[in-house]
Amino acid sequence: MNEFKNAGTIICVCCVACSIISLIVPDKRMNKTVNLVLGLFLICSMIVPIKGIVSTLKGDDMLLQDYEFEQNVDEDIKNYQKAVMKETADNLVKVTDSLLKNEGIEPDNIKLSLKLSDDNSIYVGRIIIYISKKYEDRLNDIEKIVYSNMSKEPEIIINEQKNIQ
Repeated sequence: MNEFKNAGTIICVCCVACSIISLIVPDKRMNKTVNLVLGLFLICSMIVPIKGIVSTLKGDDMLLQDYEFEQNVDEDIKNYQKAVMKETADNLVKVTDSLLKNEGIEPDNIKLSLKLSDDNSIYVGRIIIYISKKYEDRLNDIEKIVYSNMSKEPEIIINEQKNIQ
């Protein structure tokens, strides 16, 4: 219903504009040319809204397909973001493990969670490092190494067992 209302409004405004323009033209010689141009303008201003109404009435399926396409794009973006975050987390775990091993510390396990901010940037939410009792005296070293490289203070858990997965 809004399409008909909009089309009627556009046609009325164009008719009024053409009437005002034809009244303003003072020269009789230009009158024929101006009337021709205004007539073509009126025809175009009638065709465009009517064409829009017809395509809207016909194109309900197209609108639905566009909406479904947009939903699929949103799902694809979310899946891509999840894949990027998983890959980033895996790489950060490897880097953290490597940094600690370079300092002579063998972590049993490293768990890292990433967060996605409102502007779609990824940041480290939490780092949990599991170590065995033999590295208990190196807690400060572990915190310094991780914090200096990740800007996030890790949670360090001392295991009673050798390996925790």
